[in-house]
Amino acid sequence: MFRKNVKNELKIAIYKPLAAASYIPLPPKLKNKKAILNIKNEDQRCFLWCVLAHLHPVEANANRVSTYLKFQNELCTKNLTFPTPLNQIECFEEKNKISINVFGFEKEIFPLKITTKDFDKHVNLLLISNQEKRHYCLIKSLNRVLSDLTQHKSESFYCNYCLHRFVKKSVLDAHIVDCRKHKEQKIKMPENKWLEFENFKFNLPVPYTIYADFESLIVKINSSTPDPERSFTVPIANHIPCGYAYVVIGPDGNFKNPPAVYRGENAVDHFLKNIIKEEEDILNILKKIEPIHFSDENKLHFKNATHCHICEKPLLGDRVRDHDHLTGSYRVAAHNICNINYTLAKHIPVVIHNLRGPIYIGFSILDISKILMYNFHYEYIKSKYNTNAKLLFTDTDSLCYEIVTQDVYEDMEKDLHFFDTSDYPKTHPLYNEINKKVLGKMKDELSSSLAIEFVGLKPKMYSLKSAEMEKKTAKGVSKIIIQHQIRHFDYKETLLCRRRGLAKAQKIASHNHIVQTVSYQKSTLSPFDSKRYILQDGISTLAYGHFKI
Repeated sequence: MFRKNVKNELKIAIYKPLAAASYIPLPPKLKNKKAILNIKNEDQRCFLWCVLAHLHPVEANANRVSTYLKFQNELCTKNLTFPTPLNQIECFEEKNKISINVFGFEKEIFPLKITTKDFDKHVNLLLISNQEKRHYCLIKSLNRVLSDLTQHKSESFYCNYCLHRFVKKSVLDAHIVDCRKHKEQKIKMPENKWLEFENFKFNLPVPYTIYADFESLIVKINSSTPDPERSFTVPIANHIPCGYAYVVIGPDGNFKNPPAVYRGENAVDHFLKNIIKEEEDILNILKKIEPIHFSDENKLHFKNATHCHICEKPLLGDRVRDHDHLTGSYRVAAHNICNINYTLAKHIPVVIHNLRGPIYIGFSILDISKILMYNFHYEYIKSKYNTNAKLLFTDTDSLCYEIVTQDVYEDMEKDLHFFDTSDYPKTHPLYNEINKKVLGKMKDELSSSLAIEFVGLKPKMYSLKSAEMEKKTAKGVSKIIIQHQIRHFDYKETLLCRRRGLAKAQKIASHNHIVQTVSYQKSTLSPFDSKRYILQDGISTLAYGHFKI
């Protein structure tokens, strides 16, 4: 039931679409490009004069309205108002069979109105403004207007719809087919450019972790003989779990209980039941909060604290005492909200054969490695040798060059601060331990041994041969196969004869939670590089998009 109306409020605003008026001087940054025609009109018809200036270009007095007065009746301006708002341009396009894009400028060029029409005649306009009015200008060369976005000095081709740059007109034409289907876009970056870590509770170590391992019986199975000329994978044995052992490590780094060991049938079911029971026990421990132990020394520390030890920001009037809920020991002063959110994790990691490699920081190390390698390549090698240095391959942490010089070791001696030569023989003239194990320094993987031959098939598939050793890599191929079944000669034969290699091996695999030993044969070496354009000789390659293709 409606009882009463307390208040009604109606607000009315006049909608005025973005429109342009009389002459405004160009910003200096755009004026200096000499790619924009700014007509000095005193009326409100700058839109019309700009379109006519594009249709009837002149050398002299191009910025005068009088130059275009004789052409003003050749365009249909019915229902077009002056100054002209953006929402009327589409109707003008249809009547005159002219496609029109309008761009804005605020420190950089961005699209305001992107046409969906596909007419033979196309006009690019720039809409500039000051505090009082707006004004249309004619963009004579979009390439010159956008030239400062890149250091590329050759001719560029810009998309009228998204302003993306291309080095070939054919590539631009193929791009436009899809790009014109989308509306105009402007990239708007967030006001705060810094990302800060805020989930401070993840700084707390996980209090309990379970480490486990299984043992299995290997039961052979009969399988059919596969085609030896093709890749295959066939199971040859089942792994039947027959026992397990696990330990629970507590927050002090010691065993919570003696190690649990089981041998017998249904080992997996038995393991899961015990793990669930361990989880219940641990969660009950985490629910109990030990009261804080607050000594006189702790009181003095709390009183003198100036910053929250959790977020590291200044403490004001909301300071509280943060303590370890498991031991009761006082940690330090913290903000109230930080202390509330600084809670122990309730999940319990169960680690089974997963203790290899620093994979958790690999992504950041890889980015830093790329910066160091790019700097070494462009600022040192290319600067020093120019075309006398040919890059043979790059890897995650290595570069391989063919360098034409009188004495490469003499060159290295002059710039020894770039290199770690601690692996060289102590009798070598360049042996030095100053940069030993220093991150970012380049090492000679052949340890002063001269390379005899290099064969590169594709990314992460190459062989480098010296008098003392062979360095071989093949992505997707197990190390056992690389070490015992593939030789440097195989890389060379694969490249020259253009045929794939096959190798046979065994491994432990899991399918649908059934662990088996499988025998497999797979392709190893391949001369076909799908990431590069292979030239007629079958050896040399170019990057896709190279001007020689």
